[in-house]
Amino acid sequence: MKDISGRGSREDMSVSNLVFSCSPHPEGSTDRAAYLVAKAWEVAGFSPQIIRLRDYRIQGCTGCGECARTGGCVFSAEDDCRELFERIRESNRLCFCAPIYFYHLPALFKAFIDRSQSIYTDTSGYWKSGAKEKPRALSVLLAARERGRSLFAGSELTLKYFLFSFGRELSQIGLYGVESKADLEDEPGKNVYKIKKHVLDAG
Repeated sequence: MKDISGRGSREDMSVSNLVFSCSPHPEGSTDRAAYLVAKAWEVAGFSPQIIRLRDYRIQGCTGCGECARTGGCVFSAEDDCRELFERIRESNRLCFCAPIYFYHLPALFKAFIDRSQSIYTDTSGYWKSGAKEKPRALSVLLAARERGRSLFAGSELTLKYFLFSFGRELSQIGLYGVESKADLEDEPGKNVYKIKKHVLDAG
């Protein structure tokens, strides 16, 4: 792995501390949040890798029912979901960073989660067996809006049951008023502090 930005590290399958940046927008607030998470882990002595979801091929679930019938997915050989699911299963520390669009997760991230239906229907125990040492997973959600009592509620439920399929429990933080990368650059600004505290407190 060259650096925590993830450049040149896609082939490094040994890294088990993963930060997913789940925004379609490059070099924005979500990429910045992912960097802050990775940096906090790095300072704490861990070796993190950032995975930018937009760099991977993800087919949307069609609801064909193949996973319920056979346990497999018709798209497994056509995109990168299986690879990423394996990375999640094998990870030690795990965090998902995402913006909030219309009160929910962005389309690519939701498509990725939908594809985990094949994981959900698998009763072998394989997908949950990798989370024994670190069953907790983190999420950092960013909203441009300054307020909204239920702004993060739908995403939290989706992430909770997505991670349940992997034997993980969700620890989430939602930040208001984060519209651009600049809103996370004022060290030690309150949002930067909240991200670091969330990451380090949760392990």
